[in-house]
Amino acid sequence: MYGLIVCSPSTLAALLGSSGAGKSTIANALTGSAFATGEVRESDSRGRHTTTARMLMAAPNGAWLIDTPGMREFGLLASESSLDSGFPEIAAVAGQCRFADCGHEQEPGCAVRTALEEGRISPGRWMSYMKLQREARHHMLEADVSAQRAEKQKWKAIHKANKRMYRDRGH
Repeated sequence: MYGLIVCSPSTLAALLGSSGAGKSTIANALTGSAFATGEVRESDSRGRHTTTARMLMAAPNGAWLIDTPGMREFGLLASESSLDSGFPEIAAVAGQCRFADCGHEQEPGCAVRTALEEGRISPGRWMSYMKLQREARHHMLEADVSAQRAEKQKWKAIHKANKRMYRDRGH
């Protein structure tokens, strides 16, 4: 038996993940329960939503485990600025960039790019940070109509400038 080695008595843990990932199977093994589990569909390798509600289970060692229904996707409910607390090493270096609005892409004097090149920031952490930042920005734009308008105007201006530049070069 697996046992809740990482959970001491009175600890509460939750299992989260996609449908068919094996959350209920693991919960049954850890708690000695026999709640229903289902097979993954062969056609698309997706779970069948066997678990339809959260279940609180007691483990033999006194820990508690919550088995949750499967999720199709997770969403980020954080702002771009709140990512700094989850990535303090990036936030500290970003404050040293030459430009306050540095996008950390190709701007001159980007301290984050320098730290990446020197190995002071892990490439994996950087990729996670950028992915979460894009997702936070996307959700912010979805919720804010004026921000959507501003983003659209920004890209419209960029496209116009590119067309002018292309035309001015005689193309």
